[in-house]
Parts: sequence; C-alpha cells; structure tokens
Amino acid sequence: MSRLYLNICLTISILFSVSVQAQDIRSLVASGDLAVEQGNYYGGAEFYRRALRINPNVPEVVFKAAEAYRMDNDYAKAAKYYNKLVPNHVGTYPLAQFYLADMLKTRADYLMAQYHFREFYESYPNEDYYRIVAKREIIACEKAQLMMFRPVIYDIMHTTDSIINSYYADYGLDGVRDSIMFFASILPDTIDSNHFYSRIYQLDFRMDSLHPEKSLLPPYINLPYADVGNPFYNTKTMTLYYTVSDSLPTRIFRSKWNGNAWGSPEKLSQKINAIGAVTTHPSIVHTDSLSYLIYASNKTGGMGGFDIYFHIMYEDGTFSVPKNWGRREPGNSKFAYLVDTTSRFNTQGNEIAPYYNVLDSTLYFSSDWEYGMGQYDIFKMKAPIGDTSEIQNLGYPINSPQNDLNFRIDRTGRLASLTSNRDDALAEKHLSCCNDVFTYILPEIIIPKTEEEILQEQIVIMSREAEELIPITLYFHNDRPGPGTWDTTTDLRYDETFKTYMARRQEYLKQFAAGLRGEKAYAAQDSIEEFFDREVNGEFQKLRKFMLLMSELLKNEQEIRLTIKGYTSPLNTPEYNLNLAKRRISSLVNYIEQYEGGMFLSYMETGLLSIEIVPFGETQVRKGVSDDPNDRRNSVYNPLAAQERKIQVIAVKFNREPK
Repeated sequence: MSRLYLNICLTISILFSVSVQAQDIRSLVASGDLAVEQGNYYGGAEFYRRALRINPNVPEVVFKAAEAYRMDNDYAKAAKYYNKLVPNHVGTYPLAQFYLADMLKTRADYLMAQYHFREFYESYPNEDYYRIVAKREIIACEKAQLMMFRPVIYDIMHTTDSIINSYYADYGLDGVRDSIMFFASILPDTIDSNHFYSRIYQLDFRMDSLHPEKSLLPPYINLPYADVGNPFYNTKTMTLYYTVSDSLPTRIFRSKWNGNAWGSPEKLSQKINAIGAVTTHPSIVHTDSLSYLIYASNKTGGMGGFDIYFHIMYEDGTFSVPKNWGRREPGNSKFAYLVDTTSRFNTQGNEIAPYYNVLDSTLYFSSDWEYGMGQYDIFKMKAPIGDTSEIQNLGYPINSPQNDLNFRIDRTGRLASLTSNRDDALAEKHLSCCNDVFTYILPEIIIPKTEEEILQEQIVIMSREAEELIPITLYFHNDRPGPGTWDTTTDLRYDETFKTYMARRQEYLKQFAAGLRGEKAYAAQDSIEEFFDREVNGEFQKLRKFMLLMSELLKNEQEIRLTIKGYTSPLNTPEYNLNLAKRRISSLVNYIEQYEGGMFLSYMETGLLSIEIVPFGETQVRKGVSDDPNDRRNSVYNPLAAQERKIQVIAVKFNREPK
C-alpha cells in the first residue's frame, strides 16, 4: 500500500472527524437555542456546555452558555464563562465584562466586581443604561464590602425541615404568626412533572402552633396552567390579594373569606391592572383615616422598569386613580407645566415588593438601583404614604449578595420574614437557583448600644477580616519594575505595575503553550489563565480589600504594623535580585502612600501605620524553578517561575483598643 494512499486515507479520516464534530456542535447549539427560547435556561446551558466539550474555543457558544447560566441564576458558572470572553472578545461581546462584574458581585467578590465594572465603564463606548449602571456599581461594590464589615446583629433563620421551604422555590410569607399564614411555592405540576407552577398554600397554626395544618387553596384560586402567588392577607376585611400569571401579563386578584370558604376571585380593575403591563406584589395598608393598595408595576408613564404605585381604597372596595410613589401632582393651575413630576422615589431601575408597616410608618421595598449588596436588596424609608425621606439599606445579613425580596413583619410586630435565593437556600440544581423563606425575630424592647460598644464590635470584626486576608501575594513580570537597573526604589505604584502585567496575559498564553498541541496546549493555557485570574488579579483584589479595611481601622485610631517580604525568580545574580526585590517592595509602599490621594501619609507620620521590610531576593526561591535565560518558556513564562516574582504582606498587627 503506497504512502500517498495512506496519507489520502488519513486526510479523509481527519476531515470526516472534523465534519462530524462540527455537525455535533451545531446540533447541540441548536438544541440549546430552542431550550432557551422556551425558557428552559438550565437545559440550554447544558447543551452549550456539551458543545464546548467538543470545541471549547467558540466564543459565540461561550457567550450563549454564560447567558443561559445567568438567566438560570447559576451565578458561579455564568461568571466562569463570561471570564473566558474577557478581555479578548469584549469587542464582539461588550456586555460580557458588565455581566462578569455582575456575577462576581453575586458571589460577594465585591472588589473584583468593582475592578471589572470600572474596566467596562472606561472602555464601553455607548452612553446607555449599562454604562450608567456600571458607574453606580463601582460605588455600590465598595459600599457592599463595608456593609459586610459592619453586620447588623440579627439571627437570620432558615430550617431545612421547614413546612414551608422545599428544594424548589418558596416565597412570599404573609399573615399572623400563631394564626393563619400564607405563602407560595413553585413545584412540579401533578399532571405534567416537566412543568412547574406557582401555587398558594395556607398554614393554620390555631390548633397546633408547632405542627400547623398545611393546605392548598382551591383550584378556582390556584388556576391550572397558571402561576399564582404573591399572597397578601388583609385581616381587616378577611380578603386575600394575590397575582395570576398565564398567557397574559401578571395581574392582581382578590378573594374574600366568608367564614366557610373563599369567595369567587375578582380581578382588580384596569386602574390597577393596566392593559399590557405586569402588576404584582400587592399589599394593603390601613391608617387611622384611609386605606391603601400598594403594588409594583411596569405600566407606561413610570420612571424606569418597575415602579411602586398606590391607590386610596374606599369602603365599597373601589379604588382611586393610581399615584406613582414620590411623584408630585401638577394640579390644575395655569402654572402646572412648571411642576417637576418626576418621582423623588422611583428610579431608572426596578422598585418592587412594597410593604408598608403602620407600626413604624415605614415603607419596605426591594430595588436593583439603590446601592446594595446583590441583585435586589431590601430597603426602608420612614415616611407617610406617598411621601419620601432618606432611603436606608437594611444591611447584612438581612440582605445578601443575591436577591432579597418580599419583606414582611407579621401582625404581631415580632416576626420579620423575607424571600431570598442566597446560598443558604435549599437547591436541587445549584446554589442560588431557588428562593426560600427566611425569618428573624424582632426584639420586644430594643436596648440601644453605646457608641463605644458599637465601635468596639466593628473594630473587632474589621480586624478579623483583615487578618484573614494575610498573606497577600503580589506578582510582577520578569525584571520589573526598573528592568536592568541597580536601583533599590521606583517611582511606580504597584497598581500601575499590576495593570501592565495583566496586559501581558496573551503574551504568556502564547509563549507558554508554544510548541504544544491538543490537551497539552489546553492544559498550558489553563494554567496561565488560572495564574492570572486567581493569583495576579485575585491577590490584587485582596490587597484592595485590605486597604479599604485598613483605612476604616485607621480612622478609628487603630495602630497597624505591616510586614512586607520580597522574592524574585533566579534569573540574574543574588545581588541584583536583592535590589529588584527592594524595588518591588518600593512599588507597594508607593501605592500605600499615594492611596486615595495620600490618606495614609498622616497616619505614617504619627506612627499609627508603620511598615517593616524584609527583602530576601533569590535566596528564598524553591527548587525546580528554571534559571536558564535561554529557556524563557520555563524561566519567564512558566507559572512556577512567575509565582516566584512576588512580594508578600506576611503579617499585620493591630491595637484593638480605641484611643
């Protein structure tokens, strides 16, 4: 058999294999597209994942996988796939970096999220909603990190044996503890288990407060082939308000309890359920003089996505015209056109899940626009109905890095509840997939702590957070900064050397994978990606978090002692490497001294902040790291060598007693 014939057969075999693989990828992607189109994001993501196992280097499929995982609330996997597109494919997929930052925020990786929001903001060319949000999120990430440093003291309870929570979605607890409560749960349909529908359940605690009777509301409320949820029980009129979602947008209904059964459901009028709009999250408020219906809707004429509206509810059950919360009424005078009718409360984002507590005259709601910890946070505003005042975040751990909604205080005023898909929620598929109900007990008598007690608690928490970040390892490119010099200092700051190092990622990918094929090439590229993401970038984000903590502690007159140690890879003489280690430490000292316009300088002058330097140079390099200048693949671009070009913050000491 001739060599030519063998070569032809081999070529045909390879081409056939490539063709089959291409067909398999197209088939899997088409199946994924269909699943996503039908709202099955979990299934779509799995099809895309299988396609990427055949060929992981198809950016279009990577982006589709990231989008599907994001829509399925699988934030960790979404971040993984968005990260594969940043920074090399942001020209084609500019929103990849925005959503990467958004997903990192849901994982409480606030400073890394802030980094990517800032990179997106600086590079994104369009002045649209995404750039506006990115600018706000740069600030929000820092505020979120500070909230985690200063938690509110509540024990958020979630019991896995709860009669409410399941491995699916459970939400919207409302009613009276030790009496009647309602909630909604999304479970597989009893007829077709491939379809999930939301249903409202009733819990009756009156016979047995420890083992309440759980029952499904009747089918004329829990309509077949519709999602029924968001219950709110008006104890004064014994009327249940709830929502129905089917082929039409979500609408609000109500049903009155007559003592024996629930009455026929009534869809509220078009004053509330505007045609073509989603109307959801109803609640009723009774003040001394008037009653109100409050809800969220994306009806036309609002400020952004969803706004919060209210109506006066008359004694006959009818309603006034809708009013957008916080919007001034123009009146009928000839100067009406001069009145600013934009809302002083609703925003360009979404305000949803309103609940007004008469006991403290406070509106509780969720927003994805106000500065928060996650996707939706719960906020409060103490003001009369329709009026506005300062908006406050309820803080951590009431809020989480994920979604927090449906805040309620039961009619006794002691039990607070909320709905969240935080990591503690039960999940059949993955973290954050499903909502659960969480509760906490409000104290009968609040004994306020002194400012000194609060300060002491915050200092202990922040000091512990800072200590847990140590050691912080910071990396450098070969012979940087100041290549080829014998200087022991540099004018560069570490954040500047970090940025130029990160810009070399593609150079490292190319050089370390040079000459390799197949799995070996993929493994080499993965090791470089891991090094730049986890080590270079990850450790810099730890440094930024540490600096933020340090600034807060110094503001409270806490004495801080840092110890910094330098290393190098073995390319050059020990004497040269010792000076190189000193230059690298100098770049970090410059970063500290120039941080936020030099805010640490006064603390360094007074001795509250001091730095001890230990430059070891090459003497500390581990065995097996190449010192051959002709083998740059292993002496420069190999992650083992790159891991030696570093400095470390190896120790921090605090004086925890306020002065």
